[in-house]
Amino acid sequence: MGKAKPADLVPSAQSLKHFFDSELQWKIKLNKSPKHHLDYHFSRPDSNNKFYSYNVEETRVNTRDSKHFDSTITVQIVIREDGTVTPKFIYKVGNLGFGTEENAVTGRAFHIDMTSDAHEIKTGDHFIGFDFGTSNSSLCVLDSNKIKVTTLRQQSSSWSGLSACISQLPFPVAFSIRKFLSTTQKRDIPAAAREAFESCLAFMAYTAAAEASLSSPIDNLMRGFRHRSMGPLKAMLEAALRSIGKNAKFSNGFSDLFSSENKISLNKAIDDFNDHKHDKLGEQNATWQEYVELVVKVLSKSIENKLFGYSAECCAAPFSSDSYEGLFKVANDNAPFINSYTYTSNQNISDSFALLYDKDSGEALCLSPFIFWFYRSHTSAPHGCFWLDKKEGNDAIVKICDEKSSISSSELHSSLVQGFDKLYKDGKLLAGPIAIDMILR
Repeated sequence: MGKAKPADLVPSAQSLKHFFDSELQWKIKLNKSPKHHLDYHFSRPDSNNKFYSYNVEETRVNTRDSKHFDSTITVQIVIREDGTVTPKFIYKVGNLGFGTEENAVTGRAFHIDMTSDAHEIKTGDHFIGFDFGTSNSSLCVLDSNKIKVTTLRQQSSSWSGLSACISQLPFPVAFSIRKFLSTTQKRDIPAAAREAFESCLAFMAYTAAAEASLSSPIDNLMRGFRHRSMGPLKAMLEAALRSIGKNAKFSNGFSDLFSSENKISLNKAIDDFNDHKHDKLGEQNATWQEYVELVVKVLSKSIENKLFGYSAECCAAPFSSDSYEGLFKVANDNAPFINSYTYTSNQNISDSFALLYDKDSGEALCLSPFIFWFYRSHTSAPHGCFWLDKKEGNDAIVKICDEKSSISSSELHSSLVQGFDKLYKDGKLLAGPIAIDMILR
């Protein structure tokens, strides 16, 4: 970084090959501590020395704890080989030896123009790809192996089927499916497939458990659920479907996963994923895409007449004391979510509730706190989508759907802690079915 000018973090044309996945840090002195929030911009100058911001989708992070600050703020970035950068702002550096906790907040990842060494390209056939963009364009190098993998996938009905249904899948599931489809390195495919497989199981298990709670408490079901992994999710789904019986409305169709035709494949998929996770099975010894296709087919068929999303702009209807109106944002595929419906309801619906709306009945099932929305500035949605990951002591750990990071519910909001207590101790969710009259906007 020796060629950096004043105010530069990284000098222009600096090869970042040796900095990938490292925590690069700079200390910055501000006139005063950011007690409420920090506005930030990572930018690059053009030939006329005009500055253009990289992090155009987010320019602010909130201050979690306004009491603990160092005299300087540490700006940290982690640069990845795919050209994405994740920023972090450390208000106070932690020191476990002295009992000092770190006070920091992570910003949303963004993409940068990156230079890497030319000799990184290995021998073999390579092709140059030119991607035309609206604000900038980019060049990429494709090796022959990646082109072969992509070509084979395009010719496979299972791969094309997965790709075709992404736009109709709920955001927590669609994100992991899209990530799986974009994985081309053979060594990475099993892990990406397992994540996609688990996301489908989680959505079905949580939906079925939420529906089961409408008729009776599910505290017994929750006692056996400790982690969002394949085994516990399968057990939760089976138990919830038995509790619902033939009256399934929101979970209707999930039982197909346990039909005589699919159950053998389901069990084999779980065994193979676990064996690979524990280094007992090689990445080429299973048809990972078929396992993902199995759960995606069941889920996508079951929610054909349903919409996943959340309420926005809910307020009391004019001249009414018992009617509310707002927007139902359909959260399929990836953010930003552009499809919305106007609705009226007899309830004031929180924008933190994750809802599964059934078009036939005009009712929405509240999936929270299994799945919920909450403002978190660095996520890809206006307010991030989270789901329950595991129980840990008296707290619950929740995972951001489109990131690897997890966080305790107590760090998000005290009411969320009470919501999980209610779920585990009383077997009840945050809300029952919600009547919604929706009109396409």
